Formats: sequence, structure tokens, C-alpha cells
Amino acid sequence: MSFRVLYPGGFDLFHEAHLAALQAARRIAGPGGQLVVGVNSDQFMTRYKRKPMRTDRQRVLDVIGAGVAHEVIVWDGPEGQDQQILNVNPDIYIAGTDWLGKDLAAQLHIPTLGWFDDHHISLLFLRRTPGISTSMLIEGAR
Repeated sequence: MSFRVLYPGGFDLFHEAHLAALQAARRIAGPGGQLVVGVNSDQFMTRYKRKPMRTDRQRVLDVIGAGVAHEVIVWDGPEGQDQQILNVNPDIYIAGTDWLGKDLAAQLHIPTLGWFDDHHISLLFLRRTPGISTSMLIEGAR
């Protein structure tokens, strides 16, 4: 089977956990499937988490350089994410397991996670690679 998979994220200070996650998302897409990666815009990253270390353009190039995505787009938010998801027309939306126990629906500005079912999109939580993250890399540099 093959699927159109959407995987948005920050992808700041691109590291091996980002690559592993993208490779896993590509495997989920299956042979003949498509992986669309949404790289959070600088403005979205700054509002949501922190000012990114690298620009959205640099982060897009990092993701393209990984060689597993079929399409890489700049992801704006927090408002309008529902329409961005619909514009991509995915079969599967991937979020990291760091969103388990948090209000992903509120972050995406959708009424409930049932919104995915209403639009025939499967929601999949992808396990994060333990022991590495951009935040850990930044903290280690201080």
C-alpha cells in the first residue's frame, strides 16, 4: 500500500533523530507513496517554541538534503493549519509522541482530533528518538 503522508515540524539544527523520523515517515508512505514535510516557518517557531537557530529556508534545505521527502513546504501557524493540512490532502498526518498528553487539537486550531476522522485522515504518533533533540543540543552548547 502507498499513502500520502504529511509530517510537519521544526527540524532546527538538523540531526540524526530528524533523519530517523523522516526515514520512518517515508517507510510509512510505502512504495509509490509520497512524503510531504512541512517545515515550520520562522515566525511560527518563534511564537510556538523559540526563535529557531536556522532560518526556515536553511531548514527546508536541510530536509531536502536528507533525500527522503517528495515535497518540502514552509508550514505557517498556528492559525490556518487546518486549511494547510487539507491543501496537502494527506492520507496520514504524523505528529511526534511528544504531543501525547498535550492538546494537539488546540495547537492545530481544530475543534477536536476527531477532525482528522471527519476528513478521512489517519493520525499517527511517531516515537521520538530518545537521547537527542534540538533543545538538548542547544542546552549542551551553553
